[in-house]
Amino acid sequence: MKTTTAMLRAEARVVPLTASPDRLAEVLDALAGYETLALTSIAAMMGDDQPAELRTAICTAQDAADLSACTRRLLSRNTPASGLVVRSALETTIVALDRSARVCGRLAERPHCRMQAEAAAETAGRCRRLRTQLR
Repeated sequence: MKTTTAMLRAEARVVPLTASPDRLAEVLDALAGYETLALTSIAAMMGDDQPAELRTAICTAQDAADLSACTRRLLSRNTPASGLVVRSALETTIVALDRSARVCGRLAERPHCRMQAEAAAETAGRCRRLRTQLR
């Protein structure tokens, strides 16, 4: 996060946020970390003995990972972005993360599902806090 925070402080941000660089860096790093963890979890689920059982969990984790990547890229840009666009991206990502946390949480006996569910829930919480700081 130190690298992300340093980058954010070094440039004038035009993202429609009143968040501190530390808060924005926290969310950017959480989104990147979630995406990596989710993709690893998806690979483990697909290699499971019964991947058909995990189809919904795989799909929800893919949705959440893809939306996390998209939102991270949007928040990382130093170009004018509509507050409505940023808010919509955050809200859609939160919905996908919450759904993935719920679905994968039901499969918590599998370590990769438990870790993915926990990371999704934590990342959704960070996104919610950032959403409250939109202009």
